[in-house]
Amino acid sequence: MKTVCSILASILVTSISFAAKSPEEAKVYADVIQPLLNAKCVSCHGETKQKGKLRLDTAEHTFKGGKGAKADIIVKGNIDDSELTYRVSLPKDDDDVMPPFEGPDTFDPFTKAQQAILNWWVKDGASLDKTVAQAPANVQEEMKKILTTPPKAKVGPKAVMKIIKLPEVPAASAGALATAAKTGVLHLPIHKGTNAISVNALPVQKTFGDKDLAALGSVAAQTLWLNLGKTQISDVGVGNLAKFKELRRLHLDNTKITDKSLATVAKFSHLEYLNLYGTEVTDEGLAHLKGLKNLKKLYLWKTKATPAKAEELKKSIPGIYINIGWENEPAAKVVAVPAGEKPAAKPAPEPINKKCPLTGRDINLNQTVTYKGQVIALCCANCKAKFEKEPEKYISKVPEFKLAK
Repeated sequence: MKTVCSILASILVTSISFAAKSPEEAKVYADVIQPLLNAKCVSCHGETKQKGKLRLDTAEHTFKGGKGAKADIIVKGNIDDSELTYRVSLPKDDDDVMPPFEGPDTFDPFTKAQQAILNWWVKDGASLDKTVAQAPANVQEEMKKILTTPPKAKVGPKAVMKIIKLPEVPAASAGALATAAKTGVLHLPIHKGTNAISVNALPVQKTFGDKDLAALGSVAAQTLWLNLGKTQISDVGVGNLAKFKELRRLHLDNTKITDKSLATVAKFSHLEYLNLYGTEVTDEGLAHLKGLKNLKKLYLWKTKATPAKAEELKKSIPGIYINIGWENEPAAKVVAVPAGEKPAAKPAPEPINKKCPLTGRDINLNQTVTYKGQVIALCCANCKAKFEKEPEKYISKVPEFKLAK
């Protein structure tokens, strides 16, 4: 009998210790955000291991940031400039996605609902004091699920170590490295025992411009990976990259470059990865890339390149993966029609605008919102969601709306 009572007591204590907090007492950061980071990020960014000198196991370390993003890991009130919200939203095949894709057994990305929680928290000011009960309904439901069932780290079989084959390059002189360092970039050996380096302008992305890019020429022979994403460079600066003949990876995302820069990029015969996300690149620029036979990944989301030209490029470079964003759009709903019965022909109403009010890009007819009886088209699902959430904020950017009767 005593044994039975002991077991029951143990079960009772265990159930109490794991009882979920109520939304009124549970804190958004401590009880929702931190458990997510613990499950998905801390194995690489915790107390015992800190990739990029970044720790995400406590609020203090999270706000401090790491070697690259520094405090920009979380920019309070700004989702677009926060490196954390950007990284967790990337597709699994992007080299910068967090957590990284190392195999289907261990890959555990943030779900759309979890991303929505993180985005709301950052946009709301990244408070450590707000409770779940104070969160809006659209994210509160997912928070309650996390309170009830905290996420756990996904563990798979031991991975086989990849052997990276790198080209032999001469060692950079101390003076050359010092010249590069003066620009504020990070330069690190890609692998122990090699002279090849990766160069990352993330720490100075808001000030790094064409003159700084020219200064990096001092380490051109050693640079295999170059990240210029979100910097202030233009076509003029990219022209100075011609001497970077060993480049394997190149980030030009969210910069001011145009098709003109791709004429220079076309000279990087060893290039395997190219990110052009959020640039002014068009179909005309894609023609320059047809000769890059080693290119394996190309990112064109939020550019002016079309799916048709992307498919054409695939034929020129067998085996290449191209992410143009369209594949992430929600699929059209298929409605079954009984045999012998013809569906009613009802043409969809035409949108009143030709340009997306959020980005200024061409509209996508599959992404529309009806606002006060008028159809407004957006360029992508992301913009559609933003417009639906705050139509009054963006409708002033639709001049046709004012003119329509």
